[in-house]
Amino acid sequence: MSIQDGSRLIFGYSVFISNDQTTYSHPLQLGMKFHTAFQDGTILMTKNFGGRTKYGPRVVTHIMKNASISDTWAEHQKQIQALETAGKQIDRQISFQAFSDISYEA
Repeated sequence: MSIQDGSRLIFGYSVFISNDQTTYSHPLQLGMKFHTAFQDGTILMTKNFGGRTKYGPRVVTHIMKNASISDTWAEHQKQIQALETAGKQIDRQISFQAFSDISYEA
């Protein structure tokens, strides 16, 4: 957290990448979000808090209000498997720019 111009609080959060380089996660003030991008442009987002519910047209959203981080992660993995079974392929371009592009829409 930092103070900008003496009157604005700016929060910064860590961004994590899964060991298999398929998923970004980041904690927010309200909970955790997980993002996985697919080669066709689909973005899977799973979060464990409410708030905003409408995202870009390419975003598949799963909201698990008040779920633990481990339960939210397990659900995200389950949804990745479902999308892969449907023929989608994960986009494994892991970079800050890729995360920035994903988080802009989701």
